[in-house]
Amino acid sequence: MSRTQFNDSTATHQEFDKAADGVEKVKGDLKNLKHDVADVARSGASEVRQGMHDAVEAGKETYQGAKDMAREGYEGTKQAACDATSSLRDVVSDHPIASVSIAAGAGVLLGGLLLWRLRS
Repeated sequence: MSRTQFNDSTATHQEFDKAADGVEKVKGDLKNLKHDVADVARSGASEVRQGMHDAVEAGKETYQGAKDMAREGYEGTKQAACDATSSLRDVVSDHPIASVSIAAGAGVLLGGLLLWRLRS
């Protein structure tokens, strides 16, 4: 084998070794990238999970607030109705004749309106 052929063969082997080293480096980089992508995916899934948990908790708090407001409104209305009933009861007890007269007048008025409406 001549010296130039030997040098060419050595150069080819060196280039082949460099290429093989480059391939190994790329394989290592791809493996690291795979792990990094998996970590990012887990992190993203964790963030989504936490976001959904926070949204559910906010929904529960909103529901509880609305429920409490409805309960307070109901209790307030119930108390107002009881107060009005008690007040009306007191007025009727204090003025029985006037109360019966007003009720009779209202009945006659409503009866007249209904009859007029039915005849028209």
